[in-house]
Amino acid sequence: MRCVAIYASAILAVLPASTLADAATFCDDYLDANSSSLADAALDQETISAGLEVANENADALVARLQSYRGENMLLDFIESGMEDEGSFAQDYAMSVVPFASPGIALAVLSLLACPCCVFCSNKCCCRKRKNPDEYSFVQKILPIAFYLFFCVVACSLAFVAISNIGSMVDGSAATLCEFDTLTVEMELFFNDIITPVDTITNLSATILPAVASQVMGTESMDAALVNLIAKVGLFNDTVGGVTLPSGFSSSFLDGAAAQVSVALDELTDQADPILESLNETRKTVNESIANSQELIIDTAASAKEAISGILEFRDDISDFVTDAKTYADQYLSTTTTASFAFFSTVFLSLVAGIFVLVTYATPCKIDDKVGRGCLSLSFCLSYLFMMLLFLLSGIFLPISIVFSDACAVMDVIPSNFSFYLEPVLGSDDAYAPTSSGSGSAGLELDVSAVLTECFSEDPPGILTVLGMSEQFDFGDAFDALEGDNTIDADALQFGDLETLSEDVHGLERADMGLTDEDIASALAALNDYARQFYTGSGSFVNYTFADCTPTDTCDRDCTRDATCAPPADHTTADQSTLNDARNGVFDLADAAGTIDGIISDLQSSMIGVDNATESFKDAVLAMNDTYAGIKITLQPLIDEVEVLKTAGDCSFIGEVYSGIYSELCESTLQPIIVLSLILLFIALCGIPMIITSLYIHARLYSPKKNSTVWTDEA
Repeated sequence: MRCVAIYASAILAVLPASTLADAATFCDDYLDANSSSLADAALDQETISAGLEVANENADALVARLQSYRGENMLLDFIESGMEDEGSFAQDYAMSVVPFASPGIALAVLSLLACPCCVFCSNKCCCRKRKNPDEYSFVQKILPIAFYLFFCVVACSLAFVAISNIGSMVDGSAATLCEFDTLTVEMELFFNDIITPVDTITNLSATILPAVASQVMGTESMDAALVNLIAKVGLFNDTVGGVTLPSGFSSSFLDGAAAQVSVALDELTDQADPILESLNETRKTVNESIANSQELIIDTAASAKEAISGILEFRDDISDFVTDAKTYADQYLSTTTTASFAFFSTVFLSLVAGIFVLVTYATPCKIDDKVGRGCLSLSFCLSYLFMMLLFLLSGIFLPISIVFSDACAVMDVIPSNFSFYLEPVLGSDDAYAPTSSGSGSAGLELDVSAVLTECFSEDPPGILTVLGMSEQFDFGDAFDALEGDNTIDADALQFGDLETLSEDVHGLERADMGLTDEDIASALAALNDYARQFYTGSGSFVNYTFADCTPTDTCDRDCTRDATCAPPADHTTADQSTLNDARNGVFDLADAAGTIDGIISDLQSSMIGVDNATESFKDAVLAMNDTYAGIKITLQPLIDEVEVLKTAGDCSFIGEVYSGIYSELCESTLQPIIVLSLILLFIALCGIPMIITSLYIHARLYSPKKNSTVWTDEA
């Protein structure tokens, strides 16, 4: 059945069989070259170049072959190529339809054999002397004329129908060529639909992907913030380790501070390290994917554009060929129409001759009888000649109509089961799995029947999906890594131990370092008691405060220098020693208080640095979230174009053009061919009684020559 379709297509397109063989070879080579090239576009540029080179060579060869078959030699080359291909299916099929032409051939042979018999027959053989026209009655004379005119009218009516069907054939052939024109236009629109997003993706990738890479690098501020936070905690730990309390003081806080800092660092590491690890992994993946994606986009787009450019050049050559074929078809069909009118004009001539014979017979003039006899003889010769030709033509057109019918039957059912009908072409498995040329990588497995089934569906997906090549344009993990939800909730970063440490440090007091308010009040009370006993100054005694007992050189109330609080000389040494001890005790406390205040200030200052670093880290996390949000916005145009590319390329035009060709060939052209072949046969059959009746008219209306013989009605 496949060969029937090919054979019919060859006849309809008037193309050589070798051209079809070249077309099949080109299709195979082109699929072998380009399907693997597109599949390995991102991996092997050498494969792409090799595939395109093979495709271009085959395309050039095919187009050159097609363009060589133009003009008047086209049909002749087809016949010659068919005769040269011994054992071809075309010959086998032609032999199977030869019996349909045998009736016309047999009648033509019999007619040719009858001619010499009629010419060379004699009285001794089968003929008698012709009767005199006066011996025939009026009815015997009119009856053959009536039969002659009747069959002429029937033949003329059939000729009118035949001419109408020839016009339908011409229109159907022209419409079929127009469908091929539509195919070239749709091919251009189809590939432009793919090239546009490919160009857009190429241009966007050149600007967007580097910008995204720069944005991703901006997330390194989070690394720096975390490093700074850890460093600040380390400095605080060093500050704690460097604290030396005054003699006689101890602090439970300082004793546990080192352990608390260690716990806080562990907590910070436990929470921050996974974030940094994920961030670094994301950055690494994105950077690699962006680099690979940009290279893949550029290479794939360039390869796709180069392949499509070659296909469009092939399309242009096919368009030129179709234009030439249309020109030749117009000339050929015009010639065919003219020749058909010439053939059918003999029928009308016979009708005119019959009417003229009837008119001349009705007139008493003898001269016009000779003219009528001449017209009848001319009509007889032409009818005899063209009757044989019409038998031969009907014998040709009947097989052609059968081929058309078979081809149309196959064309009608092919879309319902591509796998079955393509199996003879593609082998037992209708999936092409071409080997890649040179790279060693696996080629694209192209399920041709599945592709055509999708293209013939009512709502086919994009061509990349149809060809199973969507993954070729799914540019790595870059989009997945950046499209996903990479947001980190800053509120979830709660460093409890570090915050507890901060609260403890900011809440430190002297009492936490061993210097209580009771100690200070007791020492001041003792000092004031002794100082009041020995007070010799004027006015009432003013109690010393703790601020008066700080080691300063400018304070007149400094109990270490105020002579008014010194005991009189007549006091005992013990009293003086007691007062000095009380005074030294307050002084020691004042000195320790200053030291402890300095320690607390240093610890709190260091902790402020930790607090600031913590906030900076959280701000960096929020900034990273903003960065990812910006990356998504930056990438969105490229992501959208990739999605457009995945849905681009509506191949439904293949099914539409196929349906158009089927409609024009099988609905507009097939029926006229069948009707024409039958009409040719019927007109040829009408020629038989026309020839016989013309002989009777000669015998009964016109006087015979002397001693002439003829095939008379008695013979």
